Amino acid sequence: MLFNSYIFLFAFLPVVLIGWWGLRGARTRLAFLTVASWIFYAYWDWHFLPLMLLSTTVDYIAGGSIASTDDPRRRKLWLVAALTFNLALLAYFKYAGFFLGSLDGAGRWFGSGFLFGGFLFGLGRGCERTRHG
Repeated sequence: MLFNSYIFLFAFLPVVLIGWWGLRGARTRLAFLTVASWIFYAYWDWHFLPLMLLSTTVDYIAGGSIASTDDPRRRKLWLVAALTFNLALLAYFKYAGFFLGSLDGAGRWFGSGFLFGGFLFGLGRGCERTRHG
């Protein structure tokens, strides 16, 4: 779903706006917005939904842990852990295909039969696909 598509403009956006303004309480509204964002991204490719749920869960736990302590060192530790987790996910999905493809090409150039295909390469290339329409 693209931001300028008819389904977004005339279905998804109105439902989210009505839901947002119709709900009371900050926690309820934020939970609704979180679920709406999962639906938005799952509409593009539902295979990434578990990844988004995992990232959201890690961030929720880290945020709760940061809010529950007054120790600046523990707060910083939780923040750095959550950032590291999310940046590692981003780095993997953005660059794994490139690096594994480069190693694969180098292996072929040297005549090696060792190829980097399969599971890891497929996941790394997953975010390169886009669907328009």
